[in-house]
Amino acid sequence: MLAESDIRILVLCKTLPQVKKSCWLLFNDLIGTYNLTPAFSFNKSDLIIRTGSNEMYFVSIDDPEKLKSFEKINYIWAEEATSLTKYDYMQLNLRCRGHNPNGINQLFFSFNPIDEYSFLKPLTEMPSDRIGVCHSTYKDNAFLAMEYVESLESLIDQDETYYKIYTLGQWATPTGLVFKNYDIISQYPKFEKFETVGYGLDFGFNNPSALLQLGIIDQVPYERELLYESHLTTGDLIERFKT
Repeated sequence: MLAESDIRILVLCKTLPQVKKSCWLLFNDLIGTYNLTPAFSFNKSDLIIRTGSNEMYFVSIDDPEKLKSFEKINYIWAEEATSLTKYDYMQLNLRCRGHNPNGINQLFFSFNPIDEYSFLKPLTEMPSDRIGVCHSTYKDNAFLAMEYVESLESLIDQDETYYKIYTLGQWATPTGLVFKNYDIISQYPKFEKFETVGYGLDFGFNNPSALLQLGIIDQVPYERELLYESHLTTGDLIERFKT
């Protein structure tokens, strides 16, 4: 970052707590470790780090609409990228279009291969000429504590799927999941943004009645629970629908 000028960088995770607990803390620790603090200024409230004419923004994209407020971005690093959707990826690619006096703009995605249904799997297994893939495992990290190495290697006797993902770095999906390709967002889109909206009701009495709303934006489905309650009569449900 110090070798370049007039650069804007986005560092992101799917949610803000992820950004704060991983990326923001990591950069602050590294800057302190290498005694670079005097060259940097920190805006802790907005999660921005600056040095010279360069700026680094730490953001979440739990609402993809947030990305549209960022322009002239040169580099993007997405941590835990398997939590992103293909729509997120497309938006990131559109945002990474700022003038770069130092070279070409680039996206960097880092992740454990925890979802074999992820849009990232075909991109990494059959990359185009414009995509570079760096596959690494614990064996490539000489600084890992021996206790952690032993924990990773012991997964072979505990869980084959976890062994593939975290020890070998191979694509796999933990078992027991009903829906495997979804994201939990902190802010549901406004109703007027939906192109299509539908509702589903599963009626019960001793078992809960459940009412769901499903909306579509740019072919991406959004679903939220509106009601989940037991011992409701038909009249009760009608009154609930009015609110």
